[in-house]
Amino acid sequence: MSNQKEIKEIPLSALAPDPMNIRDAPKIDDDFRESIARGVIEPLIVRPVDEVEDKKAREKLTSEGKQYVITAGVRRYEAALQADLNSVPCIVREKLSDLEARCLSISENKHRKDIPPEKWAEIIKDLYNRLEGPKEQRVLKIKEMTGIGYGTIKEYLLLSDLPPDFKARLKEPEERSDFEKEVLAKTSPARSQENAPIDKRSQEIAPFGELPTKAHIEPIRVPQKVIVKLVQDDHFRKLIRKDPFKAHTLATIAALKGRDRVGEVLRLAKEWKPPRRSDLKPVKGVDYLDMKLELEYRLIGWDVLEALEEYRKRFNFPDLTAAANDILLHAIWEQTGIEYPDLKMAVRGTIVRYLDRKGYLRTVAEEVKK
Repeated sequence: MSNQKEIKEIPLSALAPDPMNIRDAPKIDDDFRESIARGVIEPLIVRPVDEVEDKKAREKLTSEGKQYVITAGVRRYEAALQADLNSVPCIVREKLSDLEARCLSISENKHRKDIPPEKWAEIIKDLYNRLEGPKEQRVLKIKEMTGIGYGTIKEYLLLSDLPPDFKARLKEPEERSDFEKEVLAKTSPARSQENAPIDKRSQEIAPFGELPTKAHIEPIRVPQKVIVKLVQDDHFRKLIRKDPFKAHTLATIAALKGRDRVGEVLRLAKEWKPPRRSDLKPVKGVDYLDMKLELEYRLIGWDVLEALEEYRKRFNFPDLTAAANDILLHAIWEQTGIEYPDLKMAVRGTIVRYLDRKGYLRTVAEEVKK
């Protein structure tokens, strides 16, 4: 790796973010943009496009006329573009491998507050996968190459192994994608509209074992330290795999109650029992058969069960019953044009509308008047 520190002005048109850079379109505030408009003081660190190891990325950059990629300083580059500068000062690092470029970008940004924990988990896991050797050796290598603490690296590796819908709870509500919001809404104990009335208790911490109404609509963010403490427990990791709905509920309770109540949450995770499996021959693609569902909805055909299991997996429902209930709720909505917050209200509303349409409600009302 070259130690050359010569600073040279490079046109912005010849620059592009390094494929190994960890920052994705950083937000540029007005103050920072105005500061950069007066001149870039700290040089960007770049490397020649020819040294990008990914052939497809290298060819694309070359076809766009790019000569250097930015390993450190993407935020300054974006601000310079917005400020209509023509060039920026750069330090060209020769013979910098993709791995070294990734580590340099991580080291440059490790103190940034605008990179969320779940993003860091992906970054550290990617770097971990690029290294070889035993786990402990790779963790120590990451520590040496990036300057990130040993404990922090282990935490990020734990977080990286969580299911995607579970990781979504590490994000603030406004940071979640539409798909993540949809998945979290589907796995909440009760579906609700934004305009639905909220119980006064939703502003208070609910009794242990229950979630406030607001958490059903848009789950709160579960702090990284709470999640890490939970996923270090074998029983909780098993619960995530076997019943993510229950795990989500307990994690949210832990976030509401604080780290001092995590022990109670872990006790509940330990006491969790898997749903009883059917004695029937298992169906390919169906992890379990809910006998109650079969009895209640008469879903006897295996093809129907397989189709329902596909629907369950697509929307991440905890079991087949929840998936069937959601289908019923949507069917009622399509028939009536009314989007009820949950199935019980939908059934009740449908019954009332039917009785009213057939004149039974008016008959009862007239009898009462007599």
